[in-house]
Amino acid sequence: MKPPRRIEDMRKKKNLFLEQQEAKLNKSLYATQAELYHRIAKQIIARMKSVGDNIADTSANYALMATLPKVFREHEPAAQRTVAGSIFRATSGIVALNDKYFSTVLGEQIADIFADVKSSVVKIINQRLGIEGGNIIAGSFLETLIKNDSLLLELKQYMANSITAQVPTKQFMTGVSDIVIGMGDKPGGYEAQFKRFAHDIYMQYDRAYSFSVATKLKLKYFIYQGGRIETSRDFCIAHDGKVWSVEEATKFGKWIPAQGEYPAGYKIKQKDVNAVPSYLGYEGYKPFIDFGGYNCRHFPSWISDELAEKMRPELKK
Repeated sequence: MKPPRRIEDMRKKKNLFLEQQEAKLNKSLYATQAELYHRIAKQIIARMKSVGDNIADTSANYALMATLPKVFREHEPAAQRTVAGSIFRATSGIVALNDKYFSTVLGEQIADIFADVKSSVVKIINQRLGIEGGNIIAGSFLETLIKNDSLLLELKQYMANSITAQVPTKQFMTGVSDIVIGMGDKPGGYEAQFKRFAHDIYMQYDRAYSFSVATKLKLKYFIYQGGRIETSRDFCIAHDGKVWSVEEATKFGKWIPAQGEYPAGYKIKQKDVNAVPSYLGYEGYKPFIDFGGYNCRHFPSWISDELAEKMRPELKK
């Protein structure tokens, strides 16, 4: 039995919303990169000494280069406001979508339960992510990403090498721009830093919130949703569109491809079908938050016992 139309409609809305929010985050990251480059160009590059058309190899230029950490520190508050604002709006929307989903699928009678659990659940998940009152918490995961020490180190190395080699000033400026803002298919410093985490930030927030609410509502079953694409992993292909129990999900971290049931004609991607895939079961893996691992686009659509038994009759006792 396929998922009811109302659940499929909510899935499509969630997929579209998450795609839109990722695009908005990328846009805010690009704006952050452009602002950082403007600061570097104004406070460092514009003051550097040159010999003819080339950057001069002087102690004054090395001294200017040494002020990079200060420029980064001055830039961080603006970067935090931009990125935190984008993420906070997205997570608020994720909460609203989940509330709408639970109300639509389980009925309006759960409104009172939401009133009791919503604020505490949101607070806990926001703290885990590193957001409080729309701001980024000091020492949090998000603050570490925005500090971007890897970008600072790359710029230091590039500037030091360029000064020593006395490269042309235009080439020097282009090089700094390529590192900070990016060029062509190469992402800028902040985009590269967030590339691995941007999608997971939203997907994990969505899963964590829905799981917390489902736990409060004592729900036992969910539909593994998100669809299939060419690059979908064996795990996701085997689980997509099917009903699973909370008990079964606790064993996701030990799943092997040999256990899966796949669409007709599907060829398993992993060579060793009896080994746990590297994207599952790693240290810190949480099945209800990580699902199919890094960059997984699937999420649980929690359902009632009655619907679970209709979709999967063997669940009836």
